[in-house]
Amino acid sequence: MTDAVAHDAAASILFSSGKLLALAAVADAAVALLDDHRLVRTLPAYRAALIHLLRPFPSIGLPLLEQFAKLGRRRQR
Repeated sequence: MTDAVAHDAAASILFSSGKLLALAAVADAAVALLDDHRLVRTLPAYRAALIHLLRPFPSIGLPLLEQFAKLGRRRQR
């Protein structure tokens, strides 16, 4: 799924994790959403927790997001 955006610098955040998610894991999560009240799910789950913790503190969260993107750009190459 990431092959289509592998050349796009704006997609670098997708590559910031230690490993890419398996297609089956993403498909299972998408199917599980059909029976759930949530409209959105973040994979891996720890990223959602990090987002919620940092939401009230944009002066911390935005630079951290840029660091994730920087890491993703390195791994994207």
